[in-house]
Amino acid sequence: MAETEDRQNRPPPVILKFYVAGDGGFTRQAVANLDNLVALLPQEIEVIQEIIDVTQNPAVALELGIFSTPTLIVSSAKQNLRFVGDLSDARKVIRIIAPESDRA
Repeated sequence: MAETEDRQNRPPPVILKFYVAGDGGFTRQAVANLDNLVALLPQEIEVIQEIIDVTQNPAVALELGIFSTPTLIVSSAKQNLRFVGDLSDARKVIRIIAPESDRA
């Protein structure tokens, strides 16, 4: 029962959808940077992460207006954001996603 109450008090999850093109070296580095970013987020933030290869499904990219990769779309109860690039500056992204975090 305590676990149920704890879940009710938690904020909604942050959904990270990372759009990439193929699986070359640049994409692999960008995905590693995403993993680093997620590891730096405060533990109380629940993260749902999805990596979408637009070469496998270009219609999704067109539908969302994604013309550059990699692109990260962050969806939460508070905001919907879009970051274009390899996420090499994870702390900058964290300052925007979780400004109250001491890890930014």
